[in-house]
Amino acid sequence: GHAWWLGIFHAASAFNNAGFELLGMVREPPDIPAQLILGGLSLLGALGFIVVVDLARGMHRRQLSLDTRIVLVASGLLLAVGMVAILATEAGNPQTLGPLSPGQKVVSAFFHSVSARTTGLATVDMAAFAYPTLLVIIALMFIGGASGSTAGGGSVGAGGLAKGACVLAAKAATICGFFAARAANILRNAALPGWSGLVGFGRP
Repeated sequence: GHAWWLGIFHAASAFNNAGFELLGMVREPPDIPAQLILGGLSLLGALGFIVVVDLARGMHRRQLSLDTRIVLVASGLLLAVGMVAILATEAGNPQTLGPLSPGQKVVSAFFHSVSARTTGLATVDMAAFAYPTLLVIIALMFIGGASGSTAGGGSVGAGGLAKGACVLAAKAATICGFFAARAANILRNAALPGWSGLVGFGRP
């Protein structure tokens, strides 16, 4: 009975991104199944109820809304970037991921990349993280999960839209600059004969 209670409690805590745990997860080596299950539930909760429902319906109609696609792409990119950054900075740290096997390192990097944006759980001593890792985690914490999800932060969807808007603005500025330069050249070339005529007419 006690094991069932712990399982239900931690599943609810992970999905709701509450950050509560009763097991003392900072241990050696970290429990791989627990990290995968809790990390997966945390990620599901961070996607948002609207996205989860849309995904469930999309399996039948094979069509997803724009918001769902933005959240999925942004979440996948953030997860991958966080994993790579954590692995790159902590794989050789003897106080965090250093003593773990390659598989345990990958799973732990996945868990902490998800947890940074969602639950805040940890399976290693975060006080021993290198400063670059902490900067990445702080950035992921700020971004957080999607709108309407159980995670906090600035919102994955808003971040994805902001990035898209910046890219479009940059492209628009480049295109406008190109056409402005072309227009200036055309006007200059068109005006040159007229100015030449005026200069010639004004000579004695």
